Amino acid sequence: MMFPHGFGSVRGFKIVVSALVLTVCAAAGSEAAGDTTAVWVPASGAQAVFTTPDSGAAPCAEAQRVGRSFYDFCNRWIGSKNGYSLQNVRILTTEACRMKEYSQCEDTQEIRVSKAPGSPVYVGTLKYIEKVYRTPADPAAQGTPESFQVAMEVPVTEFFMYIDGQWRY
Repeated sequence: MMFPHGFGSVRGFKIVVSALVLTVCAAAGSEAAGDTTAVWVPASGAQAVFTTPDSGAAPCAEAQRVGRSFYDFCNRWIGSKNGYSLQNVRILTTEACRMKEYSQCEDTQEIRVSKAPGSPVYVGTLKYIEKVYRTPADPAAQGTPESFQVAMEVPVTEFFMYIDGQWRY
């Protein structure tokens, strides 16, 4: 999730890993995308059914299997992030007031798996919208229902690697 604090060494590690993943993806080239790249888009109406991005045909059996595995992994990943966020509502203090805030990963837009030629590693790309909800943290309002409202929507792209039969962050 995107938090306005806590950007230490974890953020730097994520940036380095993302750069490496992008380099691998770029090396694959557009001609290699065909059989070992699979994409699921929610508009297709089917769950865990992947197609090749260029032709819409079925990818190779391995890419289809890895894609379904990634689809399941993404559902668990987002469920875990959302559960953690709901249990850990943050209090933000600004110059004007205090706010309670949490975020939820919603609106999955695309799930993609691809593999560079000659590489045993698949790269999974998950794109979704993260919505940040806020409400005033008024001490007098404790014990009453709070109405959180969407404060912002952030498009997120996350990269994962499929190594030795497991998805890794």
